[in-house]
Amino acid sequence: MEYFGISPNIYPLLFGANVLLYMVLNRFNMKLLNRYDPIQLIPVGLTLQVAASFSLVVYTVMFEPQFIVVYLLILMNICSISLIAANATSCALKYFPDVSGTANAVIGTMNFGLAGLTGIIASLFHDGTLLPMVVTMLVGSSLSLLAFTVSRRVPEPDFEQARHRL
Repeated sequence: MEYFGISPNIYPLLFGANVLLYMVLNRFNMKLLNRYDPIQLIPVGLTLQVAASFSLVVYTVMFEPQFIVVYLLILMNICSISLIAANATSCALKYFPDVSGTANAVIGTMNFGLAGLTGIIASLFHDGTLLPMVVTMLVGSSLSLLAFTVSRRVPEPDFEQARHRL
């Protein structure tokens, strides 16, 4: 709002458009789950997010940022979460079949905690430009893609064998 001089009357409309598109893409994700496993959709979302973040950094560094371009790239970044969040939670919960409610609460708490920490870190570098925000977005999305890639190398647990040992 401050950087681009967006009026307090317009901002809720922009935010609402973001929420509306996110909801539509969540429904689209549900349709995709009829054809694909959640684990297959996560890298698509992460790749879109990294691409949007990278484009945003390059655009911000190389050009005088225009609101519409920045808004659309941020929109793409945030809406890619519709292919990431629910699918990642679903995949994570399969590791905790007997305590899925607790595991889901821990995931939610971690999400809010990491978001708060990320906000603090980004604000430490605030310099009146978009650069700290867009670099934070790129670092976060890149680390997420890296963590996902590394986690795919971990063997799947054998839940049946574990239950027999109990």
